[in-house]
Amino acid sequence: MPAPLQVLHHVLPMGYAIDGLRRLLYGGDLARLWPDVGVLAAYLVGALLLSTVAARRLRVWTVSRIQPELAL
Repeated sequence: MPAPLQVLHHVLPMGYAIDGLRRLLYGGDLARLWPDVGVLAAYLVGALLLSTVAARRLRVWTVSRIQPELAL
């Protein structure tokens, strides 16, 4: 793998998913599978928290978000 992509391999979740699948499909030490599962679970929790915060923030209606403007 090229050097610039090696840095991304340790940051993005796809590398952990591929490593976990390789361990499951080709055999090997399953004790080394749990760190990959932990990192993927952390990404899942972070994504759920971020989407929950974004959904709650956009759920609140303000006068500036109402289109067209109401004339009373």
